[in-house]
Amino acid sequence: MLNDNSNIIIMKKQISKKEKTNVSSNDRMEMMLEDMQDQIKIIAEGVVTVNDKVDRLEGKVDRLEGKVDRLEERVDRLERKVDKLDADLSSFKAETEANFKLAFSHMSLLEDEIVSLRKEFEEMKSKDYVTREEFQILNEKLTSLEIKFEKTVIANKKIKQSAR
Repeated sequence: MLNDNSNIIIMKKQISKKEKTNVSSNDRMEMMLEDMQDQIKIIAEGVVTVNDKVDRLEGKVDRLEGKVDRLEERVDRLERKVDKLDADLSSFKAETEANFKLAFSHMSLLEDEIVSLRKEFEEMKSKDYVTREEFQILNEKLTSLEIKFEKTVIANKKIKQSAR
């Protein structure tokens, strides 16, 4: 009987252990589920935080894109202005070259007339007597030269003013 009693005690202990294991297993399962739920909550909070940060970054990127678009528009306007200035400068250069050629041409003609007048004046100086008619012709040539010279000076002033 002792053996039987011992067996009964051993069986009771085994049943007790199984119950404890079952309870313990259920408790462990509950604890694991609770732990998983806590971890899922933490992950969900992290996802929400990351989403908020992504939303803020998207807002910043949108603002930066707007700024870049405005800068591109400004650069385009500046490029158009530079192109216009380049065209204006090319036109101004061509006009200036033409005006200088014209001015040099006028100056060359004036120099020729001055040389001619000097010759005539030298010829008159060598004469003892100059007729009124000869003097009148020389005076008319000199007056014509003065008028041409004045016109050239006025034209050069206009060229300078248009260049400003």
